[in-house]
Amino acid sequence: MDTLLRETVNAVVNSRFPEMSIEGRRQIESILIREEFPKGAIALNEGEVAHELVFVGKGMLRLLLFFPYKVPVTD
Repeated sequence: MDTLLRETVNAVVNSRFPEMSIEGRRQIESILIREEFPKGAIALNEGEVAHELVFVGKGMLRLLLFFPYKVPVTD
């Protein structure tokens, strides 16, 4: 198991579900896939539907929202 992936799972689980057993944590780890993206990569294009749950282990994601008749918002 990838160390960064394990640390990310533990951080998320500890913050949300601290009572989760080690066995439960390992089950989550067993279905996760680690992917790396270069800086500036687009993870999801306009109109696409996400079918995955993403945990950011290192770095950040930027979300750009477009509302009709308004200026784009960055979160």
